Amino acid sequence: MINLLNNIGRYINIISEYFCIIIMFIMTFIVILQIILRYLFSFCFPWSEVSVRYMMIWGTLIASAIILQKEEHFRLTIFIERIQEKYSKIINLIFHFLMLLFVIILFIEGLKAAIFGLEMYTASLGISFFIPYLSIPVMCAFMILHLINFIIRDIQKLLKPA
Repeated sequence: MINLLNNIGRYINIISEYFCIIIMFIMTFIVILQIILRYLFSFCFPWSEVSVRYMMIWGTLIASAIILQKEEHFRLTIFIERIQEKYSKIINLIFHFLMLLFVIILFIEGLKAAIFGLEMYTASLGISFFIPYLSIPVMCAFMILHLINFIIRDIQKLLKPA
């Protein structure tokens, strides 16, 4: 079970990393094009700023799921490092469980927001707000998978004899 979750998480991260690279490339291209057009030709596309903003949102949220899977997110470990290993394992399990609860709530609320945005459209792009709002539940789904993997791993570490 844990190996399956690890493999799924790894493949999701590989796809997510490529997605973020492509998004960054497209954003950079649009911004450079916009600068050239604005200053050399006094012309600008009305959709460039909004499209870059939505790509930035998607890229940031997907990257946060990547960071979580790699366990490179911000954490205060000063207390965990000073206590016994058994207690630090329990604290890690509690931390991952609380984080899972928060992400599940965020997933539900993000899904509500995305569904609410189905009928609203952006003025400059003409797309539904569903697309940018969908970034929240997608990120949360990835994070839920990673956190379930962490919780299973933490329980196995806790039950493993020393």
